[in-house]
Amino acid sequence: YRSRRMLSHGGSLVGQASRITLLPEQGIGLAILSNAGDTEPLSGLRYALVDHLLGVTGHDWLAATGASIARLHAQVRQLGTLDEPPAGGPTLPLDAYAGRYRDPWYGDLLIGLAGGVLRVDFTRTPAFKSALEPFGTDRFRTRFERGAGEDAVLDFRIDDGRVAGIALRALSPIADFSFDFHDLAFAPVRA
Repeated sequence: YRSRRMLSHGGSLVGQASRITLLPEQGIGLAILSNAGDTEPLSGLRYALVDHLLGVTGHDWLAATGASIARLHAQVRQLGTLDEPPAGGPTLPLDAYAGRYRDPWYGDLLIGLAGGVLRVDFTRTPAFKSALEPFGTDRFRTRFERGAGEDAVLDFRIDDGRVAGIALRALSPIADFSFDFHDLAFAPVRA
């Protein structure tokens, strides 16, 4: 960084983020811990503090961070509202989607039908229970309780009139990376 060796590591989980930075030859070490999940401001703060400690002036890290955040928000606005479902809907009767599904890493996902509404239960994540709303052809979205986590889109793969599997992704393109729904591949558990 600015012709100096810099070692750094960052991390985040929902509601917390960190940046650890060392410039060993200068005897500088920083640990920035936050109870907010947004990492862009932490990165800007890290560089502003390092510049200050090095005596470097001339770069407006607040403006640079604000511009980066604005670009991310513009990307989301380009995609349109996340609440507006894409065209299409279920191609099977709703009860055909109900059942137990298993991912080798995560475990079981239960899809139930009650009162004409599909519901999902991520069995190993108690906060992840939600009604499922149609969100395109053979896709459904969650609406987890506020603060529970990022909503997901469940994409049912249909083969010969039956559910052959479920792929998932986070609903928002800027969802926190720790919601790695895309790494899950659920297969039906046949009785």
